[in-house]
Amino acid sequence: MDEILDEAHAIYHVCYDHAMDKRDVKKCSFAWRVAGKAQCELHARKKDEKWLNIAPSVLKELL
Repeated sequence: MDEILDEAHAIYHVCYDHAMDKRDVKKCSFAWRVAGKAQCELHARKKDEKWLNIAPSVLKELL
């Protein structure tokens, strides 16, 4: 699992650097489609929080 998170982090940073060079946030969309879920899980782990995977429709209903 850590290897997947590391690869997701690397994909995000390559796309982010490219987006910054081009000054175009849309260039990050690939990273979010490919690595977004893993990035969110990595962030939760770093904050020592539990990762919760939930459908947007369920979240909307809860809120």
